[in-house]
Amino acid sequence: GGVGRYLSNNPSLSGKEAVDLFMSGLNEYAKSIGCTGTYYSVPDGLAKTGHYTSTHDLIIIGKLASEHPLIAKYAKTVSEKVYYKSGQNITWTNSNSLINPNSEYYSPYVNGLKTGSLSGNNCVYVSATINDKTYLIGIFGCPEKNGRYDDAHKLINAILESTKEAGE
Repeated sequence: GGVGRYLSNNPSLSGKEAVDLFMSGLNEYAKSIGCTGTYYSVPDGLAKTGHYTSTHDLIIIGKLASEHPLIAKYAKTVSEKVYYKSGQNITWTNSNSLINPNSEYYSPYVNGLKTGSLSGNNCVYVSATINDKTYLIGIFGCPEKNGRYDDAHKLINAILESTKEAGE
């Protein structure tokens, strides 16, 4: 709700009004960057009727996100202590095992991007830099949580092989 209130310059907006305003702005932004198969109905990304995206749009979103300095920074941050104005603090930990050097799934090529899971479907959307080129890799619908990381490694290895064969 805070972003909606900020956008409207009206701190007294109800939570629903503020979220609705934020979602409207998010959908307008998605269209402005070329997304034609995306509609956001909830800010948390959880499943809800009418909330969807397409692979085409994920490429657009992933490219912009990986090029945005702040998003890129936090997409590859393993953990960080976060301090709130209230005085409360927490340690935020990234769930992407591909970026954690202490994980068996670590890959030095991966810059982050996004993990997700819902009803036994696990996904990871990866930004990986190989030979100075950035690749976006999407793994969707893995029944096992760590299967998404295994599949990402297989695709990264395939890219490494193809670039080696091409002499890059």
